[in-house]
Amino acid sequence: MRIFSRLQGTSFVDSTKKIEISPSLILDLKFCIRDLKEFYRYTNRTVIIKYPKLVYYTNYDKFFPTLDIKPYPSQIQFIQAVKSALDLRGNIARPTLIFYRTMIGSGKTSASLALSQLVHECKLLDNRNNNMQVLYTCLIGSVRVQVGRYCYNKQQKFALAAM
Repeated sequence: MRIFSRLQGTSFVDSTKKIEISPSLILDLKFCIRDLKEFYRYTNRTVIIKYPKLVYYTNYDKFFPTLDIKPYPSQIQFIQAVKSALDLRGNIARPTLIFYRTMIGSGKTSASLALSQLVHECKLLDNRNNNMQVLYTCLIGSVRVQVGRYCYNKQQKFALAAM
């Protein structure tokens, strides 16, 4: 890999000098990394799913490219429907029931985070909204856990339950 070519470090013998790191050391490290990835069945996806704090909202953000993620049209319609039920102070202007039903993989789980952020903003607008909560229900345990991960990474209060 080009990223490992011509690496330099401080000399142990004379700390005022820079020396080039041995190409054979770099090659050995590449083999070790490859073998460790195979042994532990490592993938980037595993890290993102199991240990999202290592990837999201950390000091390591500068090493990962920024992604612009555009919401699905159904997600935009969902948030607009919720907003239409609120007045300018974030209070519920009229009773509203929204049944958000879309096909698999269209962003229902991630839309819960947008909804919880909207509720958080309503609480900031008016103290009377402090009792507002988001209740997310899903039969699939892994989806509930994913919603919990989203909330955890956004430092939002949450609870998980199953019957």
